[in-house]
Amino acid sequence: MLNAFVKLGIIKRQAKYLVYCLIAVITAIPYKSYAATVTQVNSLSFGQVVTRTGSCEMDPTNGNIVIGTSLCLGATQRGHYQVSAAANTRVRIRLHRADDDVYTVSFEQKFILQNDYGTSITGQADIAEEIITGSDGIINIYVGGILNINQTLPSATAIQVSFTIEHDEI
Repeated sequence: MLNAFVKLGIIKRQAKYLVYCLIAVITAIPYKSYAATVTQVNSLSFGQVVTRTGSCEMDPTNGNIVIGTSLCLGATQRGHYQVSAAANTRVRIRLHRADDDVYTVSFEQKFILQNDYGTSITGQADIAEEIITGSDGIINIYVGGILNINQTLPSATAIQVSFTIEHDEI
């Protein structure tokens, strides 16, 4: 009988040890605390756009118009967006070309991805690029590109450029 109690005590200790080991293993398994999100820091602006056929190109490094300065006038601003995810996470980012079928206006993005490690990757519309979030978990996306106006537009037409930033943690 005593031998049965000793065996039962050993089994209980082994079971308790097994539970502690399982808890330790479960808490050691990494998990994603939140899904990656995109936020807008600064909206993209080509300034005042002359409503005639043509194109202009904005440099994503500084927001300056480098081609088509007679079409895009006044103050411009490159777009600035941030992808936030867990630190040191690889993220695939793609900006989708924007087309407006009503006015046959299109926008082909050129962009720069940057993290706080100093990594900088240039990209263009519809082509995915991969970068690792920095130690702060942030990827900065600076957007410029080519605005194409394929027909003369009615005067006072407001041109709104909207596009999708696709992002996937890898």
